[in-house]
Amino acid sequence: SSRKLAVVCDLRAQEFFPELTRELGKLDEMGITTKVLFLDSTDEQLLNRYKATRRRHPLCEGDMSVLDGIRKERDLLDEARKQADYVLDTSVTRPQDTRAKIRALFASENDIDEMRISVYSFGFKHGAPIDADIVIDVRFLPNPYYDKELRTKTGLDREVSEFVLGQPETKRFLERWYALLDEIIPGYIKEGKQYLTIGVGCTGGQHRSVALATVTGQHLSQAGYHVNTTHRDLALAEVN
Repeated sequence: SSRKLAVVCDLRAQEFFPELTRELGKLDEMGITTKVLFLDSTDEQLLNRYKATRRRHPLCEGDMSVLDGIRKERDLLDEARKQADYVLDTSVTRPQDTRAKIRALFASENDIDEMRISVYSFGFKHGAPIDADIVIDVRFLPNPYYDKELRTKTGLDREVSEFVLGQPETKRFLERWYALLDEIIPGYIKEGKQYLTIGVGCTGGQHRSVALATVTGQHLSQAGYHVNTTHRDLALAEVN
């Protein structure tokens, strides 16, 4: 098994920096491999960031300026920077780009591609979802509720599922729906998103949304994502 350790250095605990350097040396002597990442930026960019947040540099004392604090910080971290295996300059990169570079350096291939997706069905009459990143309204599709034989069944029943999925409108919709998901989810991953929630809604959350949430989850699972499919309002369904 492998272990990953992340250490974030707080400048307010500067007295521990020499100890950190010594401890890293001890780990090396014990045969434990470590990798040190140092995030850097230009003085100008750091100064602009402090101005934007209107915060005082933690190393400033008395009438020291922010720039004085930054220079003092560089002296304090000089040894840590020299020991770093990787130095990333964040002066002109976006936070998501920096995050992607860090994941590329330290995450396994599977970690980079991992996305946890939650798909759930719901009924609009029971309340619109407030936690979904993507909401798709499938009330435009033919409703099994108006078939007396299907009214008291749910989208988990074969008869209802076949009714919903067998409609020409549904087939056209699914083709485009799958294409949309296949396009946007890799983009979410690239931007560093690790969790995605998709809500599929119909009127009561019993027939159409259940059937379509189910096949949506299946499609995403087949694409290699980790998917959890649930049905929010199925307990409220009008069943026998």
